[in-house]
Amino acid sequence: MELFKEDGEVKGYYPPGHGFIMDGYSMFFAYKNLMLLQLNIADSALASEDCGVSRSNAYQWLWETGKELIERGEVKTAETVTILSYDVKNGQLITPYCRLRRDPSLRH
Repeated sequence: MELFKEDGEVKGYYPPGHGFIMDGYSMFFAYKNLMLLQLNIADSALASEDCGVSRSNAYQWLWETGKELIERGEVKTAETVTILSYDVKNGQLITPYCRLRRDPSLRH
């Protein structure tokens, strides 16, 4: 994985190549040097007319969204979360973090 950005104790990494991990884009977040969150946005979300996130800014959007979730203290345990088409509108996450789709792959 390659480092996308780093801000304080939050680091965002992205895998090589679109669709490498899933049908969409993924960013992995480390907080205090521990892997805490894999945040995905599905291709179906990006293709949605009112999503507001494009393929060209998907990694930047994932970085901003994941960093905000971590800094607000919403991510309490290591997990994988996928954002679907009905979770984002006009570039804003509209589904509360606790209701986003979970995948157990990063859980301890």
